[in-house]
Amino acid sequence: MKKKILLLLLAVTAYSCDDEGLSSNISKSIEESMVIQASLVDVDLTTFSLEIDPASDEFEQYLDEIEDFYVNKVEIRITELPASGNPVLEQFQFGASASSIEAVNIFSEASDAASPFIDEITNNDGEIFNSAKVLIYEKGTNNGIISDGNAGIENIINALKNATPFNVAVALDFEQDLTTDFRITLFLDLTAVITL
Repeated sequence: MKKKILLLLLAVTAYSCDDEGLSSNISKSIEESMVIQASLVDVDLTTFSLEIDPASDEFEQYLDEIEDFYVNKVEIRITELPASGNPVLEQFQFGASASSIEAVNIFSEASDAASPFIDEITNNDGEIFNSAKVLIYEKGTNNGIISDGNAGIENIINALKNATPFNVAVALDFEQDLTTDFRITLFLDLTAVITL
């Protein structure tokens, strides 16, 4: 009986470890933030960008074996605003690219005051406020303000495949002047597919 079990295990191992090797997923969460400076914001659409270098021990040690990357989720959180008296947010946009200049040219469709996304980061008067995490993108769904195939998401994936940093940009349009700085924190949930 032991010989039969051993032969069966050897057969399964041989089948799993063919020339292509075993595929495995390595996931990583990245959290980066940027300060939105009131002195740089006017009542027109204003853009802020942030360079993200996803290099880490989790990915770097497998660079030669990585077959593909996925962006699973992108979220933001807004903090450090006063409890009230903030300007009305009219528009929010998101983009990503290898350079900050390109990032601002591939924004998602504008999220205006009527969108559910804007509702999650503004109060009943339309004023921007401190938020919980708000979904920008989720792989395989239309739950965020962008969906699969968005140029910004594709640019993040390409940067990951090339092991290069990428830029994320947000554009904000306020109805009134912003009088205080605040922080936008970006959360990226990434997966690398490797062959061992």
